[in-house]
Amino acid sequence: MPRDLVDHLRRQPVAYLALFVALGGTSYAAARLPANSVGAKQIRSGAVTSSEVRNGSLLAADFKLGQLPAGPRGQAGQPGPAGPQGPAGAPGPAGTAAPAISIVKANDSSASNSDSFKFGFAECPAGSKVVATSGQVLNNTSSSQQENVALTGLEVDTFSNAASIVAQEVGSGTTTNWSVEVTAICLRGIS
Repeated sequence: MPRDLVDHLRRQPVAYLALFVALGGTSYAAARLPANSVGAKQIRSGAVTSSEVRNGSLLAADFKLGQLPAGPRGQAGQPGPAGPQGPAGAPGPAGTAAPAISIVKANDSSASNSDSFKFGFAECPAGSKVVATSGQVLNNTSSSQQENVALTGLEVDTFSNAASIVAQEVGSGTTTNWSVEVTAICLRGIS
């Protein structure tokens, strides 16, 4: 058997020399490369696959934007301190001036006598509008007969721009003089 091996080696000297140079030359090249001398330019595209990269050795910065899936949303942080006061804004457009509104009172009183029915009508002056009214019964000073006069109507009439009052004696009536007074509250300067 050793003799067969020697015969084999004598018949194949060129093949064994080529094998020796090929194996020895690559070992020499790998042993003689300086540190960090192989970079992206020296590696062919697709030459490094997932099986050749150690798990956990890559960072998020090693990937393009959007290549890594987003993690779950974190909790909201504490609110920060208030910022400084910002500059004043530009003034707004000028508005229209509000109309000058004034209150005007229109009064009317009935005759003061012992008639059983009284009426008063107070009309607002031109350029104003009636918005409210007030009224009262006057001069019924006899406490025993005071309840015998009743205010039966007090209203604002927007159609005639006035206020009116109506009162009348009730029950056994009264023999004292009495009257009614009505006031129309009017606003000037509104439409």
